[in-house]
Amino acid sequence: MQLETQRGYSRRFDDNCQTFPPESDLPVQVVRRTEQPIYLSSRDDLLLAFPDVIDTLEARTQALAVLPICTDGRVTGTLTLSYGQPRAFDSFERQFLSALVAHTAQVLRRARVYELEQAARTQAEEIARNEQLNQQAVRSILNALPNLVWILTPEELIQEFNSQWDLYTGRLLPHEGQKWLDTVHPHDREAVWKLRTAGLQSGQPYSLELRIRRADGAYRWHVARVVPVMADGQVTRWIGSATDIDDQKRHEELLEQQVVERTRRWQDLNMELKAITTALTRSLEEPMRRTTGAVKLIEQRLNRLDQFSDDRIVRLFRLLQTETQRLGGVVQEIRQFSDLENRELRLSRVPLDQLVLQVRSDLNAYSRQQPVKWLLISLPVVRADALLLRQVFAELFLLLVSRPAELQETVISVSAVVQDRQVEIQLQSNGHFTTDELHLLFSPFGLDLRPAQASGLANVRRTVQRHGGEVSTHQLDGQTVFSFTLPLWSEPSPTFEG
Repeated sequence: MQLETQRGYSRRFDDNCQTFPPESDLPVQVVRRTEQPIYLSSRDDLLLAFPDVIDTLEARTQALAVLPICTDGRVTGTLTLSYGQPRAFDSFERQFLSALVAHTAQVLRRARVYELEQAARTQAEEIARNEQLNQQAVRSILNALPNLVWILTPEELIQEFNSQWDLYTGRLLPHEGQKWLDTVHPHDREAVWKLRTAGLQSGQPYSLELRIRRADGAYRWHVARVVPVMADGQVTRWIGSATDIDDQKRHEELLEQQVVERTRRWQDLNMELKAITTALTRSLEEPMRRTTGAVKLIEQRLNRLDQFSDDRIVRLFRLLQTETQRLGGVVQEIRQFSDLENRELRLSRVPLDQLVLQVRSDLNAYSRQQPVKWLLISLPVVRADALLLRQVFAELFLLLVSRPAELQETVISVSAVVQDRQVEIQLQSNGHFTTDELHLLFSPFGLDLRPAQASGLANVRRTVQRHGGEVSTHQLDGQTVFSFTLPLWSEPSPTFEG
């Protein structure tokens, strides 16, 4: 078995793929033998079904899908997808993956046919240029091709067809002196005619997608290419070929429908979540105001009772007071999250140098308790919502400052890399974070943080996404790096009057 292409796997995996014996009980080989897909939703399922895979399995693989790629009725390859998290593989996703594999098989088949077509066309052109070659040899080569092939006079009258044309069309046209355009779908004839006319005038090859009538009257999509055969600077004949792509176009339409449907479902879900968040906030705010007011009244009554000495009741009241404040903070954060989702972006020119200095200045009171050395490298100007971007830096700086380095001075650096009109901003710190913490930082309440901080980090991720970027974290040489992208500011083009 030969590995054709991969993305995201290690070099060790590449080497292992070259040594998999065909008779081994590994997922790829089992799929090749059984011609049935395998879906394994978790690492435990994978190791239980294929214990021998432990030596070749990537450490980060938590779920696996292996599907056969079939062309011409047999398995010619497999598509393997590894996931870093457990995955349910519901019916909708399986249908999507099956359609993707079918589309891949069609593309591979079309590529192989195209290679055969190129090689055969070259041979056919060489034969056509040499009038002394035997016509039977030309006929044999044309009949050996799997696609429809025809030879036309300089005026594009039919001169020769191969046997595939006869089988497909049922000899709808005589082989001499007829227009092959008569077999084309009426709706496609105008486009074909324009390309044909331009080709006759320029003597250049042309290609297009069109529908050709089959013997039973059905029209199927083909991709056709017509090239001239030249002799002494003149076109002596035209050679055309057409490859059936009807199944591929149907798969493309199915994939497009699935993408549209999935996008619509995500948009509907997003709107529902926004509505639920807004309704939940409104439902909680009034009870919280009443509860907070009641707690304050109780506190006032207790303060008036100078002789009140029941410590147990006082402790319970303090606990109630603390939890009420905490719950009020959660409600406030939900309100802020809802407001963020409903707020339209106000994009403008934002100099990052100035913005970062302002946010760092706001944190001076906090950083005096946790001494920090700041390294600010020259930063570009971006196109963003200044208020929301300020909140992003504030939340990230507060997080980094709250995690000081162990047994050394805390150092936080801010830098940026500009590439393809995008700015990648990097915040680097020698503060201590575990790998598990980095994976959960930007999930709402994913870590045991104070509610405001947890929801604030979730807002960071959402704000960056609304600007068309993504937030990522990794560790490098003992340093923790937070990265996110923003669009670079482009100066408007000058306008002139007069």
